[in-house]
Amino acid sequence: MKQSARVTLLKALQLAVSVGVIALFWLIYPETLFLFARAFGLCYVAASILALRDKRIGIWLAFGFTLLAFAFSTWGVYRYFDNGFEFLSGNFPGRAGLHWPAYLFVLVALGSLAVILLHLMSRDWMLRGKADRRRPAAG
Repeated sequence: MKQSARVTLLKALQLAVSVGVIALFWLIYPETLFLFARAFGLCYVAASILALRDKRIGIWLAFGFTLLAFAFSTWGVYRYFDNGFEFLSGNFPGRAGLHWPAYLFVLVALGSLAVILLHLMSRDWMLRGKADRRRPAAG
């Protein structure tokens, strides 16, 4: 069956966000903590791959991981703002160079928000596990 463009975009964006979460964890956590964070990230990628294959458990797990990723990345962006980070200049006041991990938090937060909105708009896919599963009218 042919999928809607919305669900196809949702699947691709969800996989990209899950990989972005692994990159974000790699940047912000030291070695020991990174092992636990990487386990979370790899579970998110696995759930995203299951969602790509239209498995209902993968769809719901990926949605849950996306909610967590959105909450924590939004909290990270808030902490950067709270600590005086200037997103227009790319660094904290009085420092030179570009501190780009802050922008990765923003990308993960925006990507997660887009995935959440697409999930809500594609609730048939979330509930049934297949996109556009409607049967043609008899007649």
